[in-house]
Amino acid sequence: LGIDGSGVSVAYIADGVDINNPDFQRDGHSVFTDYEDFTGAGTNAPTGGGEAFIDSSSIGAQGTQSYDVSQYSALPLSQPCYVKVEGVAPGANLIGLIAFGGDSGFNSTILQAIDYAVSVDHVNVLNESFGSNPFPEDAGSFDLIRQADDAATAAGTTVTVSTGDAGVTNTTGTPADDPNVIGVGASTT
Repeated sequence: LGIDGSGVSVAYIADGVDINNPDFQRDGHSVFTDYEDFTGAGTNAPTGGGEAFIDSSSIGAQGTQSYDVSQYSALPLSQPCYVKVEGVAPGANLIGLIAFGGDSGFNSTILQAIDYAVSVDHVNVLNESFGSNPFPEDAGSFDLIRQADDAATAAGTTVTVSTGDAGVTNTTGTPADDPNVIGVGASTT
């Protein structure tokens, strides 16, 4: 396995994305080896795509496309500001799993996506940029996503989950607090 992610398959669970974006083309082929919808809307349904674009780009973007980000702020810039995005593993194969319609999803679609990633695509890494902050937290005994993540790690998949950093006490949310997954946080908003 290469240091650039070559030979590694990474699935992420989010909303939809344009898998034909030039940044997802490597040597004339898509970095996506699978792209599935679990919401019933279909892979071509309109979507904001913000989460999926951020997730897929941070993993496997090739850094070939320029983006003008001058208008993506509350304080727009007066001149264009171009950036290129290269993922941390541009050699990896991506599997996009749509489990969210808009800003929300259901446990049932998330569970289907986790099961599919592990049992059909046999992914090496599963990225989950979602979570919740139940209060009081039940330590995972009734947390279906946590149970599915535990089954995924038992099957040999590395599961990474956003910490959320939000709950009622600004603590790590579930399922990132599961000791069987890798909780990933940020230092700024």
